[in-house]
Amino acid sequence: MKKILFILPITFLIILTGCSNETLQGYLTVECTKTDNFNNTINTNTISIKHKDNVISNIKYSYKYETEDSYALDSYKQSLISESNKYKNINISKNEKDNSFEIVYDIDVSNIDDDVKKELDLEELSSNQVKKLEKQGYSCK
Repeated sequence: MKKILFILPITFLIILTGCSNETLQGYLTVECTKTDNFNNTINTNTISIKHKDNVISNIKYSYKYETEDSYALDSYKQSLISESNKYKNINISKNEKDNSFEIVYDIDVSNIDDDVKKELDLEELSSNQVKKLEKQGYSCK
């Protein structure tokens, strides 16, 4: 019984201060979203920036198109897929439904080369990224 009473608080402390909680490790995430409607198409872009001490560690871009026009949807889809083929060391997922297509780029900044960082404008601090996105009409929280 004494062993259980001794082990229980230690287990609780390990869970409470465990390495799995990114907030306790100093990581913060800012999510910025922008939605545009044009030609019966809804375009929703979401950018999630994970950072520690204002230095970006991970960024996730989500581009989602919704439309009843199957020709336009197919055109967007082919364009996004073609663009995504040029990136290496970036996790890319695609979600397709009847009237929508979404592509998500999940980028671990430490795994990409400097040319890609420059092209995607990932060399700056998180606060600068958020300011740029807000100027482009994104709503960030």
